[in-house]
Amino acid sequence: MVIRVPDIRAWPPEASPLVAITAYDRPSALAVERAGFEIVLVGDSAAQVIHGRKHTTSLGMEEILIHLKAVRPFISHSLLVADMPFGPVQVGDRETKEAAVALVAAGAEAVKIEGGDASLGAIRRLTNHGIEVMGHLGLTPQSVHTLGGYKVQGTGRKAASQILKDALALEQAGAFAIVLECLPAPLAALITKRLSIPTLGIGSGSRCRGQILVFHDVVGWEGSSFKFLPHPFGDVSQHVDGALSRYKKEVQEGNYPEPDQSWELSPEEIEGL
Repeated sequence: MVIRVPDIRAWPPEASPLVAITAYDRPSALAVERAGFEIVLVGDSAAQVIHGRKHTTSLGMEEILIHLKAVRPFISHSLLVADMPFGPVQVGDRETKEAAVALVAAGAEAVKIEGGDASLGAIRRLTNHGIEVMGHLGLTPQSVHTLGGYKVQGTGRKAASQILKDALALEQAGAFAIVLECLPAPLAALITKRLSIPTLGIGSGSRCRGQILVFHDVVGWEGSSFKFLPHPFGDVSQHVDGALSRYKKEVQEGNYPEPDQSWELSPEEIEGL
């Protein structure tokens, strides 16, 4: 089944939960395509898991486009969404429109924009011009300095009320789905119940309409552990380390390459040289 924005927007509550994951390059795109996720996000988390930086705010437009173009040829069944990098929304309407157009032109079927009230105008203008938008509330990594670090959000009544208000406003502005990151599970469940569009949880409990995680965290490729994912679902690092160690050992011991793994030249031709 090929998944597109109208399918996500109308995803029935009684259906199987939506499952989303990030991808950044050909290997990760091929892997997630084989697994058959509903949504694939080219995330600005590439700043951390690919480039080794501290914050997602360091990933610019040129870099997100490189990752998007690397993923696009290999995703045919999932809805492909690209993160709006830090900068355009914060600067102004023109920059936001130009960035969104560039992402769609590079193959994104929708863009994801972080934030509530401050992002409503941008989301409304984009959706009015036919650019689909996924929202993102709770722990919004691009606002990490304002939030005071990577920590759970909406723990007090006032903060929880504002996040609920923002979620309803994002839906009204035209968002087709909303990522809820690191919210108390009861708050995420309440938001999910109040919305007609799906929610995708990450660290927000099991009562969202779906879940989203970072590729490297799922497969155990030098990923970090979190309260919501203390252990990865696999251990890719162990397999990679083992393969590299075996390769090095085989070469050092003279066992690779073997004679039948190369091409010969006749003695006469060698002598002629």
